Amino acid sequence: MLLTLMAQNVARGAMYNSAGEYKDRWPLFVERISQVKPDILLLSELNGWTTNGHKQLVRAANDLDMDTVPISPSNTGYATGLLYNRQKLGRWQRYYDKLAYETTHGFSVTGFDIGLPHLLHVTTVICATTALRKPP
Repeated sequence: MLLTLMAQNVARGAMYNSAGEYKDRWPLFVERISQVKPDILLLSELNGWTTNGHKQLVRAANDLDMDTVPISPSNTGYATGLLYNRQKLGRWQRYYDKLAYETTHGFSVTGFDIGLPHLLHVTTVICATTALRKPP
C-alpha cells in the first residue's frame, strides 16, 4: 500500500496574519492540500482550533473530506493535528498524548491498523529550537 503524507504549517491557525489581525487564510490551504490529496495530513500551529466547539477543526475535516484525531495538547497553543483518509487507513486504533506537555508545543501519536504486523504509528510534532547552551 502506498500512502501520501503531507505536512503543512498553517501559521497562527490560518486565521490571522503576521500582524495578528484576523484574516481567514484557510481557503488557500484547502486549495494547496487538495492538489496533493494526502492520505495523512500533518498540521502544525493550530492556534484556536479547539475553541468554539472545535469549529476550525470541523471546518478542515469537512472542507478536505478527511477524518481527524484529537488535536494535541499544547503548552503554547501551537498545537499539532492529524487528518486522514478513512477509506484508505480505516479508523484510528490508538491515540497517545500522555507526554505532550513535556514538549514545547505538544505532540501526539496515532496508530492505524493497515494490515502490517503492528500498527502504523504516525506522530505530529513541531520542531522548535532554543539557544544552545554551552556545557558547564
